[in-house]
Amino acid sequence: MEMSPMPTIRRRAVRSGLIVILFAGFALWTAGGAAAIAISDIRFNPGSQAALSWDMTVTVTWDHSLGFFEDDGVRIFVRPMTAGALSPHYAASGGTLYMPGSTGGSSTFRITTGNVVVDEVRFQAFDPSNNLRLEFFVPCLFNYGACALYNLAMTPASTSCVAYDQRIEFTFDYRNPLTEDVYVFIRPYSGFTSPFYVSSGSPGYPPGSGSGDFWTRIPQQTLVDRLRIKMENSVTHEVLTEFWVPVRYQAEEASVYNIALAPASPAGRLHPENVTADLDYRTTEAGGVRIYAIPCTDGAPSPNAAFSGSSLCPSGTGHVARSFRITSGDAVIDSVRFDIYNADNSRLITRYFVPVNYHYAEQIVRAVILQHPSPSYFNHSNETPGYPAHDAYVDLPYTVSIPEGVRMVVKPYTNGSMTPGSHYAGGQYVPAGSGTLTGLFVGVLDEPRVIDQLLVRVYEASEPYAPISDWFVDVRLHYGNQPFTSDAPLEEPSAAAAALFRSVTNPAIAGGRLSYILPEAADVRLEAFDVSGRKVATVTQGTQAGGVHELLWGGREMAPGVYFLRLRAQPSDGPAVTDQRKVVLIK
Repeated sequence: MEMSPMPTIRRRAVRSGLIVILFAGFALWTAGGAAAIAISDIRFNPGSQAALSWDMTVTVTWDHSLGFFEDDGVRIFVRPMTAGALSPHYAASGGTLYMPGSTGGSSTFRITTGNVVVDEVRFQAFDPSNNLRLEFFVPCLFNYGACALYNLAMTPASTSCVAYDQRIEFTFDYRNPLTEDVYVFIRPYSGFTSPFYVSSGSPGYPPGSGSGDFWTRIPQQTLVDRLRIKMENSVTHEVLTEFWVPVRYQAEEASVYNIALAPASPAGRLHPENVTADLDYRTTEAGGVRIYAIPCTDGAPSPNAAFSGSSLCPSGTGHVARSFRITSGDAVIDSVRFDIYNADNSRLITRYFVPVNYHYAEQIVRAVILQHPSPSYFNHSNETPGYPAHDAYVDLPYTVSIPEGVRMVVKPYTNGSMTPGSHYAGGQYVPAGSGTLTGLFVGVLDEPRVIDQLLVRVYEASEPYAPISDWFVDVRLHYGNQPFTSDAPLEEPSAAAAALFRSVTNPAIAGGRLSYILPEAADVRLEAFDVSGRKVATVTQGTQAGGVHELLWGGREMAPGVYFLRLRAQPSDGPAVTDQRKVVLIK
């Protein structure tokens, strides 16, 4: 076991709120160099967002594929990080040598003492000459202290709409090294304000290890976006462990939850084809309710939409299925609106939006399949001399009815515009019928970039500049390691972005709430941009004190649609930090 940090290597950090990371590519020949490294499906045991007691071990496992011109393998190190540096008092397993043909790996770490928050793990892969070939960071949350609470599970799962009288139930495992019992409390919050709530008390959990449970319910309309979990000494009431878990529970008079959509979003559909929603519901309405699933585009019912009616759903709980479709024209459904009415449809009880991406057209791409699943991390040619740029390859299952066929192309986009410095495969001919188009790719040659959307465009076969339909699909393809400086491009949050936006309601109804936190006093500018990159509003600007700030945005002057919220904070000394969120505004 390694008990101290290895020599510092120049940090090239990329931050993301996502867990599954992939790096892949191909290389020209270099002595002892790796031709391709792909790391994906990263898993933590116990799961991330846990409080652990000292010396409890976290095991990190992953899948990988390795390719080499020389069969010397690569050595992979995984290290815990705290606020951009190696975590204090850590112990970790040494780097393991992996040879071509191996398909998975594992590593462990732990904190031996102190109150330490591990907020990410760093992956590094070295070739036999000890050259760094791959470095990336995986966000996580492990709070180390005296007591442990982990394997937290919620029913119904977050994200859900819950009724006022409906319990959100929690189960967990714990470890108590004290001689006294401990209490466990789970408290819901909306932003940083605790709503009215009812919850179970806590029994005393004795010394040792075991399992526990808790429940809470929200008696009024609100959006719960985080939970505060606290363990305290049952005798002295000293707080032993406290941490936050992000969630999304919308409390309404009646609820729909456990929603399963088939086919899963994102997907392409032909006009006769339905999307089916299976769901559970809960209501105290004495006469029962009627439930509708309505496809929406930019916050309003989609053009040429059709959806199933509703039989009477009895009071209490139950399970129903609903379907919807687009009957004609090229359309993208970006949310499904679940409306719950009383028995005679005279009163709207609950309205709940679920973001989706369904593209309806005459000639469709059924799905966008990345050979390196999003989110992915890639080197580019300027970062590793002797190595070519790495491309993300895309397969497109399709159905085409035009006898002469069509042409299809995939283009990379960032913040609503073509990604600067990018390249992509030219359009390819697709015959009539069904099949899968392969060989398409996108990539970035030099500067650090993030491709956040892929544009799938279908052209007439004989007119390469006459598009038939367009479909944007959200992805996260990171090219190049982002510098830990204020020079990070605006389309990618800066390395300190996790300290800015705390919660953003999405989809947001006019007057949607957001909150952010400033580590110190700073000049702040929060702006909204449309998908073309045009600034449409300055939400707030000026000097603000350090701490939590909450505000509303998206008033009457802003039309429904997709927006990018960009927050920039410039302290009096030190680099500026930025954060960005994509939000659908609904009215």
